[in-house]
Amino acid sequence: MTAAKVTQLPAPEPDPPKKKPKKAAAVEAQEAEADDGFVTIEQRGIKLRVPVGGKLPIAAVDKFRIGDNYGGTREMLGPEQWKKLSDAGLTLDELDELGNKVQELLGN
Repeated sequence: MTAAKVTQLPAPEPDPPKKKPKKAAAVEAQEAEADDGFVTIEQRGIKLRVPVGGKLPIAAVDKFRIGDNYGGTREMLGPEQWKKLSDAGLTLDELDELGNKVQELLGN
């Protein structure tokens, strides 16, 4: 009886390393800015200084936790920034858009 001839195939080449998608320059700038606990977001032509992480006021956290996004956003921005937005004619759709911008920055 003769032994069967075994042909060894070459090992498959490893997959090339996956590249991380490049972040937009604006996102990188905002992440760097967030090091001090605040990011700048523009809404309705007004630049807002928005607290993130540990700088978020507890009153805003309380509102967000019970699902009051309107009240949470108002507390998060503070009375001066909220008045500027209100005086500029902020709409409910724009308020939702602002919330989406903040969520996107936070990765939520």
